[in-house]
Amino acid sequence: MIEEYLDIRRNLCLHYCVTEDGEIDYLGFTEQVSDEQGIYRGNWIEVGDECSLEAVDIGTSIVRFAYKQGYYGVLGIDMAVLEDGHCKVFDLNFRGNGSLPALLYSESVHRRYRKPVIRLRRLTGRGNYRDMLNAVYRAMAKGILLPLGSCNPEAGPYINQRPLVNGMILGETRQEVLENECELVSMGLNI
Repeated sequence: MIEEYLDIRRNLCLHYCVTEDGEIDYLGFTEQVSDEQGIYRGNWIEVGDECSLEAVDIGTSIVRFAYKQGYYGVLGIDMAVLEDGHCKVFDLNFRGNGSLPALLYSESVHRRYRKPVIRLRRLTGRGNYRDMLNAVYRAMAKGILLPLGSCNPEAGPYINQRPLVNGMILGETRQEVLENECELVSMGLNI
């Protein structure tokens, strides 16, 4: 398969909801993070971060078209902001994307913890599920991690897998969040 190379400056996930009677709500966006190999590594959510009007308008027109075809519900649109500032849609998800819960919680998290930067991440434990939970509880007590969900592989057919937790890593800046990720590693969690 050959795909077009995109000179991406930002990789955004825009979230929308369209009601049964066609009312469209733009819920917000997250910035997706990928490593050098293109593997997904979480999302940034920041107070005051702006999404271009062009991106929101493109997304709204897609949602409007989907509604005319009979779709209503939540919708996630992955969109690249290119070097020239223009936007290119590359994935339509007729469902809530993985970053939607964190986005919806983010306003109350900002109010409660006074941390303007959040990174949604999947973390794994080094030991068993209880060991991972103990590390998560220590991180919660320090105010650097809020878990959204976890999986105990020993409770199902995945006994050889590591326990995992999806959570929101908090900080004042992106740099502080990255430092908090290092602290989470020292507490027994893998990034």
